[in-house]
Amino acid sequence: ATYGLDYGSGGVSLKAAGLIAADTDHTAAFLGRGWHAIRIAWTAAEVASTDELYNVVFQADTKAAVATYIDLQAGIAFGDSVALGGAVDTAATGETWIAIFNPYDNNVRAQTFVAGTIATGFNCTIDAYPLTHLR
Repeated sequence: ATYGLDYGSGGVSLKAAGLIAADTDHTAAFLGRGWHAIRIAWTAAEVASTDELYNVVFQADTKAAVATYIDLQAGIAFGDSVALGGAVDTAATGETWIAIFNPYDNNVRAQTFVAGTIATGFNCTIDAYPLTHLR
């Protein structure tokens, strides 16, 4: 259990380890309808130029048309304190967990947006776990 969430075993990768230095639609994976715990773990977060911003959004395929994605929640921002509006710089390494609800019995993907002067970028993995229940 993490932050009051009980998640099942067998996470699904939404983004393999690797650098994010440009806007990217990551590979979609079938998660199905329901609540999912999302783990974002990063091993590098460039903040040297004071304008780097990395925004991670989760999207569901509606199946209304092939690859018609809609946002499931507001983006999760990482980066330099100036770009984040005064919050502290994102640490060089770390992890965060969130819960998302997928209203569609279909694929979910992570989409990342990058802004600022990027030299080395943001290196992370993103995994999803089905929630067995909220407590």
